[in-house]
Amino acid sequence: MPLRLPSAICAALLSSCILSKDVEDPRTDVFVHASSMYVFRGQVMNANGVAQGAFKTRMPLRGDKEQGLTLQAFGNVDLSDETASSDSEAWFPPGHAGKFTEVDLSAAYDRKLGPVQFEAALISYVFPNGTEFPLTAGTFGGERGETKELVLRGVWADLRAVQPFLDVHRDFDEVEGWYVAAGLERGVGITKRLAAELSAHVGFTDESHAEWVYGIAVDGPADGRLDADFFYELDEFTELKFGVGFSTLLQSDLEDWFDTLGIDSTNVWGLVGFAWSI
Repeated sequence: MPLRLPSAICAALLSSCILSKDVEDPRTDVFVHASSMYVFRGQVMNANGVAQGAFKTRMPLRGDKEQGLTLQAFGNVDLSDETASSDSEAWFPPGHAGKFTEVDLSAAYDRKLGPVQFEAALISYVFPNGTEFPLTAGTFGGERGETKELVLRGVWADLRAVQPFLDVHRDFDEVEGWYVAAGLERGVGITKRLAAELSAHVGFTDESHAEWVYGIAVDGPADGRLDADFFYELDEFTELKFGVGFSTLLQSDLEDWFDTLGIDSTNVWGLVGFAWSI
């Protein structure tokens, strides 16, 4: 399925990049890394290695640092034709090495109100090979081509230890479903050059969203996730990025379904790459 670029260019946020950097200064961030696997909301998209990149620019509105507009693009490229590994099957179809298998585009407005940083975003998810997804039955008939979400996010930003956050995702296009993530995040300065970004969340799904993402209509707790990303400053603009992630499913119905598909319900992965700030 060809990318519908005009609709895509108006939106893109990967759950793991929204508000991950300082929102007080005008800046552009670029991230490029290789990861041993790609897991999205507990679903193994690719178990055999991917390259991912994101471009994000934030512009304060009317010179006001307390509010701004962020535009972001994210892309995932399969590193081999095999998306499954010896340990797990995967959701992305095989046979697309070196090609984009997901492109997310987003636009977001953020504003600081008291101690809370609010954000409202529109995200477009595009899967170029969406007609090849493994399941051919059910409401979506195996089609996972393109869909869009509205996202509301709140972060209690003024706490020094950890910052609680709540993300509410409403798919208003193909899925017409809900996904909600509640968690904690923290930025840590370890040395003068080394810093870390830590986050943990629990996700909840309704039946429509679950059928789209997991291929089975269940509701309630969906996934739990931990991420630890580290940034080592190489120069004024460049950082070495490396990290580790952990994800697991939180209910037995999903675990049993993943066992049927041959997809691992608990996963650990590593990543390494670079980050540039302009």
